[in-house]
Amino acid sequence: MNKKYEFSIGERVRIKVGPFQSFPARIVAINPQKGMLKVKVDIFGRTQPVVLNFLDVEKSVETKTPPPSPN
Repeated sequence: MNKKYEFSIGERVRIKVGPFQSFPARIVAINPQKGMLKVKVDIFGRTQPVVLNFLDVEKSVETKTPPPSPN
């Protein structure tokens, strides 16, 4: 079974494995032939590049908090 992965530069993802598990990241480069992504992770106020496999991330669903309803 061949699963197709679609990522784009600038897309936000969440890391699923390793020391950065659960960290949000932003995609800065994609290598579809190797199934690899280069992402930037914010760690202690500094942005660090990390290279990951397509399977090591999940697409991040950014939810906006709705404004409070007037009473």
